[in-house]
Formats: sequence, C-alpha cells, structure tokens
Amino acid sequence: MTSNDASVITGEAKTTLSLGASFDPMSPMKAVDKEDGDATSNVIITSNDVDTIVP
Repeated sequence: MTSNDASVITGEAKTTLSLGASFDPMSPMKAVDKEDGDATSNVIITSNDVDTIVP
C-alpha cells in the first residue's frame, strides 16, 4: 500500500550563533517519510543568506 504522505521536516525555530561562527543550515534539520524513513538527504537548501561576520 502506498500512501504518498508528505515528509515531516523538523528543525530549530530559532538558532543563536556567535559572531564569526560557522553555520550549517542542515545541522538541526531532519526529514522523515512514512514510506521511506529518513529522507533528510533529499532536503535541498535553495538559499543561505546567513553571514556570521555581520552582527
């Protein structure tokens, strides 16, 4: 039986970074699909405008 339910994506609503720290937008993210299990590797970051040098 195929359900084709959408994946459930979870992460942090708010992230606090230190000035100059590295930032990986995928580090808190997880995607789980009922049929395929862990689908995190299928998540695509289309924009990452975080600049940790600018306060």
